[in-house]
Amino acid sequence: MRNRRRTRFLRRLALGFAVALVAVPVAQAYPDVLDAIDWDAYAFELAYKQRISSRIRRSPEEIAAIRAKREQEKQALALAGAAEPVSQAALNIAKAQAA
Repeated sequence: MRNRRRTRFLRRLALGFAVALVAVPVAQAYPDVLDAIDWDAYAFELAYKQRISSRIRRSPEEIAAIRAKREQEKQALALAGAAEPVSQAALNIAKAQAA
């Protein structure tokens, strides 16, 4: 009985890796192909089937908070990147006026 359970576990794990191994190279050429799979649902389903403890899985609310924070950080970096050329231009103008 125990060997049968382990075999099923290994098969499901292999299937999960197979999906990832196929999806990643295809997605490099055709990024829209990833839209066909709900990756959040896939991860939750895989965790459930693998009997991963709910103590170590993040809730949908925690995931949303992490993603919101990541998006804020990306926006802050984008603003900082946009501000640098503007400040450099202002410095160049000041130098030109001083000369």
